[in-house]
Amino acid sequence: SGSALSHACFCYALTCSFPVSAYIILVTSLRHHLFIWSVFSPKLLYEGMHVLITAAICVFFTAMDQTNTKS
Repeated sequence: SGSALSHACFCYALTCSFPVSAYIILVTSLRHHLFIWSVFSPKLLYEGMHVLITAAICVFFTAMDQTNTKS
């Protein structure tokens, strides 16, 4: 059903956001080291984009489900 899909999308996006939060904390706390910018910054970019795309897909599915239930 639609609510199960919305809940699954939310749980998946929430689970994917945990590594992003860890990378933000690492990059912020260790920002003066060159190793951090060469390793964790690209990883943060990739993981952040993955979460944004996942969230956008979840919003799209939720919006489509809302329009189908109203019709």
